[in-house]
Amino acid sequence: MSVLNNFTVSIAKGIRRLRQNKELCDRLSGRRQHGINEPRLKLDKCLIVSKVTRYEYEKHSHDNIADADLEKILRKRGSDYDAMISNHREQKSFEEGVARSLKEMGLQVEMASRLTYNDKLINWCDVVVPCGGDGTFLLAASRVRDANKPVIGFNSAPHKSVGRLCLPTWCSNDVKGALLALKEGRFRWMRRSRIRTTITCEPKL
Repeated sequence: MSVLNNFTVSIAKGIRRLRQNKELCDRLSGRRQHGINEPRLKLDKCLIVSKVTRYEYEKHSHDNIADADLEKILRKRGSDYDAMISNHREQKSFEEGVARSLKEMGLQVEMASRLTYNDKLINWCDVVVPCGGDGTFLLAASRVRDANKPVIGFNSAPHKSVGRLCLPTWCSNDVKGALLALKEGRFRWMRRSRIRTTITCEPKL
């Protein structure tokens, strides 16, 4: 009899908790419906961080020699020069499209590469927008010290790579629609942890 009474009490407590949780969920749902707790994103100043393409890397590695001379060197080495140029143009076209869409929304836009990305530009902007893949995203995020400064990545080649740290694939295919969704608050924040590592070694004898 005692066991049955305890069981009945446990059921009653459980039902009471469920009712309390339902009331809490209803209140939170009501707040969301009335625009409370919606995500907010300041987009006045945007910094686009561009991906360093293979062509740009080779150009920099060869001291920015003439294009014709670089082409001869790369073809002689066996590199697929035509594919390299095609990928480079595709990347730059995507970056220009993102910049154009942002400017059409009346926003200020600056662009930076791995070589020109610095603290001054990071402090200037409201949001950092890497255009590339996960590597470009990690490069952009590694320099941002303010935990409240958003880093919003666009995968510039969704047909070739996944870009797990970037926005979903549809955002790359509809940049204007994605930016409009961000501006209107139709998104959810995702906070990620970063790990800083330091390698030390004993001095040589």
